[in-house]
Amino acid sequence: MDTDTEMKRILSNPEHVLMSDSLEGLIDPHLLEEPDVWDTGDFVCRLKFANFKISGILKSFSHTVNQKTMSVLIAPSDAIKLLTNNFLNSYECRDITKKVVFKEIIENEISLSVTFQENESALVSITFKLSTT
Repeated sequence: MDTDTEMKRILSNPEHVLMSDSLEGLIDPHLLEEPDVWDTGDFVCRLKFANFKISGILKSFSHTVNQKTMSVLIAPSDAIKLLTNNFLNSYECRDITKKVVFKEIIENEISLSVTFQENESALVSITFKLSTT
């Protein structure tokens, strides 16, 4: 295939998915129906507190010797619940195939900051100290 033909094929692709015709028959078509999942490349995290659970998209994660910090994009109603609870029991994060990538029992107090976003979501940064035992 010459360069001009290939360029026209790429620019005329409404699904924004580029693959050869032979590969197209091998890919699960349902994966192509939800490109927003593939766009983020993020993990879904579930955080468990004493009286409730929340889920959101993991935006960042850092780990030092003494503490961990994660930023999670969640619903504003869930962010409001966090303002009255500062004890995290556990968390788990899954990749887009729903495979658990990491999980941990914390059972510790947290520090948090909440930033309400314009797109009807809230970015929550949660920091917790690691157990020394």
